[in-house]
Amino acid sequence: MLAKPGTDVGRHFKDQEVSYADLPYRAVAEFTKAVCGLVPNTVLGAIASIRENTSRLIAHLSRELDAPYLTHRALLPNPDDSEQLLLSLIASECRAVLEDEDVGQFGGLGWLSTWIESRNLSFPLNVSYGNISVKLTDPGSLKRLLEVGAQAHLQESSLSPSKRAKAAKQLGELDLTGLLSDRNKDESPDALFALLTTQRPHYGANAPILTLGSILRDNVGGTTHYWVCIQPKCDAVRVEKRRRFLFLPLEPSPDNRFCTVTFDQGKVLKLRRTRKPYEITSFTFPASANQVVRASRVGDDFLFSTTSKKKLTWLGQLRDEIAQQIAHDVSTRLSRVGANPSEWLRYAERRLLQG
Repeated sequence: MLAKPGTDVGRHFKDQEVSYADLPYRAVAEFTKAVCGLVPNTVLGAIASIRENTSRLIAHLSRELDAPYLTHRALLPNPDDSEQLLLSLIASECRAVLEDEDVGQFGGLGWLSTWIESRNLSFPLNVSYGNISVKLTDPGSLKRLLEVGAQAHLQESSLSPSKRAKAAKQLGELDLTGLLSDRNKDESPDALFALLTTQRPHYGANAPILTLGSILRDNVGGTTHYWVCIQPKCDAVRVEKRRRFLFLPLEPSPDNRFCTVTFDQGKVLKLRRTRKPYEITSFTFPASANQVVRASRVGDDFLFSTTSKKKLTWLGQLRDEIAQQIAHDVSTRLSRVGANPSEWLRYAERRLLQG
């Protein structure tokens, strides 16, 4: 918020007071500050590409499709399901525009030097791979790391061969985010990016529905439990009266072994899941409108209520491909064949598989 000249805003906000003559320059400066970065630049490029191709999108998704769309709607057992297909078609068309316009280039190699120069970094930088450090002496060495990737950069480093090999094994412990980030390390930018890549954001005011990939929390006897729904999507719709939903338990991870992150009460929560099919449980939910199970808003939370009045708090929704990966892993383990061969033969086969 910017204040007009002479406004009584208090001394703490005096720097927000702007003269009329300076307003255009300040507006540009504030906008630049808001969108400065590789990711925001790419977002702006994406929005611009969609706007430039609006007429083509409308021409491709024209009114001539109304009749077959309505026929599709009429043939569905639950006609409202047609709305989700329409959304997926529009999203697919928008993605095609972004790919054809090569919007990803705004986060690519051509912008690295500009981005590094904007950071005011103090060189040399010590980049850690676990307990092994690589020194970056100048902006050029940082750019080289970002250009070729950590693995190739290690092979080019002055480390001894044994240390290079050890660092390569500790690639997952690369500590680069803390050196390059504006945020305090307690805010975990890596966790925020992980959240972005694995969970679908919730922008709207509509309450979420229960489906494959929904992450829920409950509290029984003072103990908190976390669950991820593994119900197939096709079994999460056309719910008549009530239906059982399948869940896999998640547990907070005390170390660095976890498979997903979410936010719970404003804090980053690292969770790991079991791979054991016998840990699967189920809860029964009553149907909401449109034959789905929809949460109710209570304060700032979304709650699902079971038929036994158990309350589960919605924490987030995994992206489709992530949720499907979990369900596939569980179903694969369900299909294991319990053969009982000779132990001598089993050990020989294990040696064969280990190569």
